[in-house]
Amino acid sequence: MSCGADIIWIKTKSGKKMPCDFFGRQYFKRSDNGNRTVVTLQGEVVIKCIFVDTYDVADGAGYVPHFVTCPNAAVHRKKPEKAERAAQQAEQISL
Repeated sequence: MSCGADIIWIKTKSGKKMPCDFFGRQYFKRSDNGNRTVVTLQGEVVIKCIFVDTYDVADGAGYVPHFVTCPNAAVHRKKPEKAERAAQQAEQISL
């Protein structure tokens, strides 16, 4: 990554590779009031969870997506115009 962080790339269930913080595996518990996101090594993205201290009360373990902690995250986001242009090009190719 451009910030120099150690990254683990996890393939999500949708087939996309997501960069996650290598150091910082978290134990999590699902919660409707949770405001954390983790990605498990099995590729599940859990968007409503809280972090807990020990595995015996956790629903699992996962990694924090790097875009949450990266100081340069905004640089890597696609601008709406570029995303729209890429979609139009993909549509033209499929015709």
